[in-house]
Amino acid sequence: MIDLHHHLLFGMDDGPATQRQMEQMLLRASEDGVTVVVATPHYLPGIFPFPAETYALRIRQANEATAAMGLALQVLGGAEMLYTPQAERHLAERRVPTLAGSTKVLVEFQPSVRLRELMQGMETILRGGYLPVLAHVERYGCLMAGRGEAAARLKRELEVTLQMNADTVVHGGRLGQRAAVRALLERGLVDHIASDAHNTDERGCRMGAAYRAVLGKLGLAEAERMFGTRESMAEFLDR
Repeated sequence: MIDLHHHLLFGMDDGPATQRQMEQMLLRASEDGVTVVVATPHYLPGIFPFPAETYALRIRQANEATAAMGLALQVLGGAEMLYTPQAERHLAERRVPTLAGSTKVLVEFQPSVRLRELMQGMETILRGGYLPVLAHVERYGCLMAGRGEAAARLKRELEVTLQMNADTVVHGGRLGQRAAVRALLERGLVDHIASDAHNTDERGCRMGAAYRAVLGKLGLAEAERMFGTRESMAEFLDR
């Protein structure tokens, strides 16, 4: 499986604090059936400087660790960008690590964002020549009301892909949003399921369990589509 949202790199954000913890996360992802991890530390335009040199070092250290442990796992670069008023400039200056060096950028908003503001942010990203992947779609109340009608509208009107967290798939989401989570999955509105892992405990990988849940409820074709089980990373991102 391909996991395109994973806070793997140690000492970068609220993910692992040590190399040993990063190695444990790599092992857990591999055991869970993941073969490609896109490391996505938080990128906060205008709020906190992004340590580009440390980031490059950590990507290298992660791949060295997988080789040393004998894991069939590749770590690629990326970031989870919080949409702020400075995001457009950072993207224009090509400072934001995109998903595996593609034109796709993983972006999150404040959970309380209004639909109009979210769509305006997406339009800004698109005008800059990037394709937005909305992180953990289930967190935005403006998209989860009803049975996903706002999410469907977003995808109809803009070239946007939606990512849902594996843990949400496994547990059905928070009370009050479970019908919307189910509707988004059943209507094929979710493009990517990813772990959003931060550790090996309460925010662990869960990709294997999520894959089995989708396979059982929606079938093999949908499971392969959302987890990229038969595609290269380039094919997975080029949809």
